[in-house]
Order: sequence, then structure tokens, then C-alpha cells
Amino acid sequence: MKNFATTFFLVMVLFLSMNSCKKEKEPSDTSLLTSKTWGKPSILHRPGNEGMWNGTTCGEYNNFQNNGVFTWKEECTGFSVEGKWTWTTMGQELFVDYQGALPVINNKRVIILELSDTLLHTYEMSYNVSDTSGGYWEKKYRPREN
Repeated sequence: MKNFATTFFLVMVLFLSMNSCKKEKEPSDTSLLTSKTWGKPSILHRPGNEGMWNGTTCGEYNNFQNNGVFTWKEECTGFSVEGKWTWTTMGQELFVDYQGALPVINNKRVIILELSDTLLHTYEMSYNVSDTSGGYWEKKYRPREN
């Protein structure tokens, strides 16, 4: 009986410690994403994959706010667009809805490949494109330096 009680106690401690680790991950994913302003990305793959491409020479930034607001701004012209972002799978995938500020085809799925203090590595695609179709952008963002 003593062995059963000891084993039961150890299993419960292990179960509780594993559960507490899972609960800590959710706020850290959101806080890592929202605590930085992400600068102009390096583009590793684009639809048609015609090699490296960085778009314009202008600076740009992406900002995911705690209140679910997403902002993208191109700094040469000052053009910016705002929308809403939400996790579809915590820490793994999110959805950006431009809410009519851009045509609905621009709403996008963002698959998080890596998220840390120094890197946001993503696959980005229109919300209706499969991530296996090749119709995605692979981007690496670094925190924007002010």
C-alpha cells in the first residue's frame, strides 16, 4: 500500500508540473510576438520562388498589438494598413484580417516556424492557399531598431 501511495504521489507531481508548463507557453508566445516591432523581413521564398527578394529599399515594419490590432507600414511613402490578428493555433498559426482596408484576398494565414526575442520566422499566404502549394512567402523578421 505504501508503494502505491508513493507511486500515485509521484505521478500526480509529474502530471501537475507538465500541465503548468503548457499553461506558461500561451502568454509567452503572445508576449514575444507583441513585445517587438518587427522590421523589414528577409524573404527566403515567394510564390514562384525566383530567388531572394527584399521588395523596396524602404524600411517597413509589422506590429502585433496585445489588443489584436495589426499594423503594417512602409516608411518611404508612409503608407500603412491596419487590421486585426488572432491566434488560430496558439503559438503556431495566426490569421490577419484587414477588415476591408485591403481586398479580402490580402487577408493572410501566418504560420510561425520560429519565434524568439531576436527572430520571427514565418510562412505567410492568402487565407485560402495551402501551405504545401508553394504559394507562400517565407520571411524572417528581426526586431526593428529605433
